[in-house]
Amino acid sequence: MLTRLTIVHLRNLIDVELEGLAQVNLFTGENGAGKTSLLEALHLLGAGRSFRHTQIGPVIHHDADHLLVSCQWLDERGLGHTAGLQRWKDGRVRMRHNGESLATVAELASLFPMQVMNSSSLELVEGSPVQRRQLLDWGLFHVEPGFFPAWLAAQRALRQRNALLKHGKMDRQALNLWTHAFVQPSEQVQKLRREYFSGFREQFDRVLSSLDPALASTLQISLYPGWGAEHGSLSEALERGLEVDVRRGHTRFGPHRADMRISCRGRPAHAVLSRGQTKLVAAAMKMAQGSLYSKSTNRPGIYLVDDLAAELDERSRRSVAAQLSAQHAQVFVTAMEAADLMGCWSESLAEVALFHVEQGRVSRR
Repeated sequence: MLTRLTIVHLRNLIDVELEGLAQVNLFTGENGAGKTSLLEALHLLGAGRSFRHTQIGPVIHHDADHLLVSCQWLDERGLGHTAGLQRWKDGRVRMRHNGESLATVAELASLFPMQVMNSSSLELVEGSPVQRRQLLDWGLFHVEPGFFPAWLAAQRALRQRNALLKHGKMDRQALNLWTHAFVQPSEQVQKLRREYFSGFREQFDRVLSSLDPALASTLQISLYPGWGAEHGSLSEALERGLEVDVRRGHTRFGPHRADMRISCRGRPAHAVLSRGQTKLVAAAMKMAQGSLYSKSTNRPGIYLVDDLAAELDERSRRSVAAQLSAQHAQVFVTAMEAADLMGCWSESLAEVALFHVEQGRVSRR
């Protein structure tokens, strides 16, 4: 659990020091005060990047050339740790854990299993397969050590295979080599996804049933591996589809095309659900991931929940709060008014800390 957070030169958060962080941390303030930027700072620790921008430049304060986010935290045994990240406008990155440098963002991300719940979460239902695939892979990254190496190997081979496909005159021997290099780790990725998805679906059904039993009874979620059963194995699918792949210049079958397909009464969920129902389904998907992570590792996750009151009605907010409390997750949640949040955790045994954000300054209430 995070106990202290330092933020320097991140948007309008010039020099912020938060102490006494609790299991549930509520941040209130007007629009533009810096509430979402606090969550953005936390996400930098958990992913090395912002959830609002692909580039780091807009995230760094205009008068500075770099930002800093650091924290103190306790592991599941109660042992204290420190971690931090610096990012410069010129692209440089420095990451440390307990005074030692980290070589990759993946090493930093493994320390902080964070889920973001905000308006963009609707893309899990309404958007492209990319968002759903990334959600599934987040869980695998944190609980299955063999997943990330296999995923990296498949991605490297895919890039090489696509590069060859884009050339009109290709070296067929080289193409065969890279196809083989792509198939082996891809099949491992799919195997791990299939095994993990079974547990994810179980948690998703449970969480959604607690939020809206009627909706849960009509919803189905399934895993599409990236090629149909009618194509046989991945090797067979690639062989049969080679001529089309050559014409189009890219690989059409593989784990990079996987998806979690959500349907309601046999129709795509996004075409049937109301906006409120879509919010609940997206929230259930996020919390199912956190629940499965906690169950698999015996470690609580971290949730960054932006503008909870705007996203869900009061009954749904209370249901979400109850789910998060049951997971013993650490929660950072924002809203305009404290009254919109305090009632959600009024029946919870979780320790709650209230902060007010105003013009980039944060004070404890």
